[in-house]
Amino acid sequence: MNAPGKALLERTRQLRKLKWATAVSMAGTALFMGAALIMGDLSSARFWAVGALSILLVAGACIYLCRSVRCPGCGARWIWLMASKRHDDPAHWDMRCDACSVCGEDARGGRPPQRTR
Repeated sequence: MNAPGKALLERTRQLRKLKWATAVSMAGTALFMGAALIMGDLSSARFWAVGALSILLVAGACIYLCRSVRCPGCGARWIWLMASKRHDDPAHWDMRCDACSVCGEDARGGRPPQRTR
């Protein structure tokens, strides 16, 4: 059974972005670990160049993820909302959400009925 947020990411075609960023982050981490195991000499310039490249890969993937996974209705950056908002904040989005926490769009174009006072 899928988590509601994963289903929301699939319906909005955002899941591929999450998978891509995860793969690039893992590749950057593996590159750094491989450089440490193979080169062994932490003082070499080649090791630090490979280390810098791996850090750029991981940081770039994280930035891409925070900026690209968005609500199709209002443009809210869901991963950024998950990372930057407190859990009790109504704007906090997490993988259990089945709709956008900002506008309420549920990826089928539907919005919850407006409450009247």
